[in-house]
Amino acid sequence: PGLEEVDAGGYRRRIVDRRGEHHWINVAAEQNALVLTVPEDPNIDLADVIARVRRVFDLDADSSVVDAQLARDPRLAEVVRSSPGLRVPGAWDGFETAVRAVLGQQVSVDRATLLADA
Repeated sequence: PGLEEVDAGGYRRRIVDRRGEHHWINVAAEQNALVLTVPEDPNIDLADVIARVRRVFDLDADSSVVDAQLARDPRLAEVVRSSPGLRVPGAWDGFETAVRAVLGQQVSVDRATLLADA
């Protein structure tokens, strides 16, 4: 809470600009595309925000190549056919990935969520 949110409306993320001020960005699915909304502020590093959003949503992967490889596994083939292009979301940065991995290995999901909120 207060950092990122995911709901039916999309993905919302709090970012910090060059002055240390906080803003919210939003990524929403519209037809076959993702729409990124960023506040108009010259102190927001737009190139960095775009690169991180691309990483979170794995937008630089060639989904047809990934799907072809995953479909070779009989346990995954039906899922790939019914939901092509489906991905597990990434993380905003390496530090967050590391913290989530450590918390996930050490405690229950409920406890990890409480620790992450602290």
